[in-house]
Amino acid sequence: MIKIFASIVLVFTYVISFGQASEYTQTKSWVDQNITLNSPIGPEGFNHFMDCDSNHAFKKSIGDSLVLYSWGGAVSEKLATFEESVKSDNFNITRYPSRIQQDGSVVMVELEKQVFLWRNDTLYLWDDFNSVKSAEYMNILKSYSAGELSKSEYKKKIQGLSNKDYGYSPKFKPIYFRGVFDSSNSYSFSNDLEPNEETIILSDKWEEQGKKKLAFKLKSHKTSHFLLSEDAESLDVQNCKGKRAEKP
Repeated sequence: MIKIFASIVLVFTYVISFGQASEYTQTKSWVDQNITLNSPIGPEGFNHFMDCDSNHAFKKSIGDSLVLYSWGGAVSEKLATFEESVKSDNFNITRYPSRIQQDGSVVMVELEKQVFLWRNDTLYLWDDFNSVKSAEYMNILKSYSAGELSKSEYKKKIQGLSNKDYGYSPKFKPIYFRGVFDSSNSYSFSNDLEPNEETIILSDKWEEQGKKKLAFKLKSHKTSHFLLSEDAESLDVQNCKGKRAEKP
């Protein structure tokens, strides 16, 4: 009886492994013939760089502001769903395929847009994050990636999400000002100014070519890392998953 059970388990395991191998081969064949993995071009006019987790990122300076697209999350898509994603306007711009998994699904990376403004010795970040809206968006995206929603249903739900009032008006919020670390290695912005509570923590500071530079992390709904000159002439935003920003 034990031998029979063991044989059934082996056969079942083989069937699953064979099925995954077959799906992987099918996806890889399609990908090899149609696209290149992990090669986003980013938005037009933006400069490409790799963040401290070796993820693709893009940035562009416009006057006293900086616009950044960096790693914002990833989902897996089955081949049928992925084939539809390839046709979308933002494919390989703000959404790109990074790799194929053993089960044949494709990992799609989402690039998150951030806008920064340097004014009167203060660095501001455009804050449009809402935890409820973000959770609803991720649920819709996961359902679409799993093939539970058609493309038209997905677009309709995303449009409904965009039109929904969550009771929060986006605005620029301060995340750094000159001298903030003079007396302490951390600073928390007051709640009356910050709809999403913010704390910044100094990681390192040094002098480079006669200019003072520092690395700090911002703890909010996620942790972001920054390399900044005190006059904000240079700003490098590195959204790393669990790593601190390292000076060059």
